[in-house]
Amino acid sequence: MQYAVATYAVTSLHKKPKQLWQILAGQGKSRIIATAAIYALTERDFQNVHIVYPSKHLMVRDKETYTQQIDLVDCEEKVHYHEDLEFETNKGDLVIIDEVDYFIYSDPKAFYKFQVTRKIIGFTATASTKAIKGLEHSVF
Repeated sequence: MQYAVATYAVTSLHKKPKQLWQILAGQGKSRIIATAAIYALTERDFQNVHIVYPSKHLMVRDKETYTQQIDLVDCEEKVHYHEDLEFETNKGDLVIIDEVDYFIYSDPKAFYKFQVTRKIIGFTATASTKAIKGLEHSVF
């Protein structure tokens, strides 16, 4: 199931260059993110993948967990890890954001500015409510 979600999200980027996926806790969101990064680099001609986390703890945990798989397909130089949105990307890059709702709600204007020219797959475990659903639609 996780492989199917990862490959579908990456393959769909030509139609939907900005995506928001809700993956409930315990359903393998970190594995989906790592698989999407590998698939984007090996099967879809992306130059680099930037994976963004809301905390250093999550970033270090996932990097340590999935480094072996990323190294196995010789992509370690093309996967970049970040704790914030303060980085540059190139045209052939993909940005994958873990807990994207954190970045959207923390600073909607900054997130909107960041996402305008980039291909982004955002993941969250948090179910949206009516009150915040409009914000997600306005920045994505």
